[in-house]
Amino acid sequence: MRINAKHPLYRYTRCWADDVEVTNICVEADDLEGWCRVITKDQSGQLIVHKNEFVYETFTGVDVRFVFEGVPRKLRKLLP
Repeated sequence: MRINAKHPLYRYTRCWADDVEVTNICVEADDLEGWCRVITKDQSGQLIVHKNEFVYETFTGVDVRFVFEGVPRKLRKLLP
């Protein structure tokens, strides 16, 4: 299942990549294909911005897991 910021379940989803939670920096992920796109942070933990845009990094070949919390009843039909 691919989830990105436009997906109705995005705001109810916690994302894990290789047992590390990346929910707060993940912008798109696919658990079937095994990749996630995250906002890059520097060594001090600050988000990296270049020319007023975030810098993104894509990790491939990772074990992606989604945890869905607080999904409203009307959206539950979208759950895998």
